[in-house]
Amino acid sequence: MGTVKITVNVTEATDSVKFNALDLWIKSAAGIDLYRDGALSGVHPRGLSTDISAFALGPWPDAQTRIWLLSESDIYALSVVGDELTAWPTALEGPFSALAVNGPGTVWVVADGTLYERSRDGDWVPYETLPFVPTALSAAPDAVDLWLRSDEGHLWH
Repeated sequence: MGTVKITVNVTEATDSVKFNALDLWIKSAAGIDLYRDGALSGVHPRGLSTDISAFALGPWPDAQTRIWLLSESDIYALSVVGDELTAWPTALEGPFSALAVNGPGTVWVVADGTLYERSRDGDWVPYETLPFVPTALSAAPDAVDLWLRSDEGHLWH
């Protein structure tokens, strides 16, 4: 197997990059781009914000990998099959401030200062008894753990 070099010219600073075996997702101040099959395309789902503050790869109940996107007003998943882009908005209401997906594929989000876990059947389960307001989330795709930063700057696990 040879080396593949990908050069992508992004005019604005790139905030974050996520990838799986087929896709390279790039988040910048300009929005979301998808690099696939040698081409870079802007992703603009109708009716949903592309002013993305966070994004993460994670599964949907049908086991397909999707990318989860978070803006202040929306949380939704995107799937790309062939040339077809499908957006999957959720019923959870914001404002949203943090997003993470851990190894088992659990989607975590902070909405209006409350931590929510997305169950396998698509319901959002709130954790309303935390002794702090979560302001940031962090998880790894190969770990079960979820790390939270509190409004006082403390880390919780």
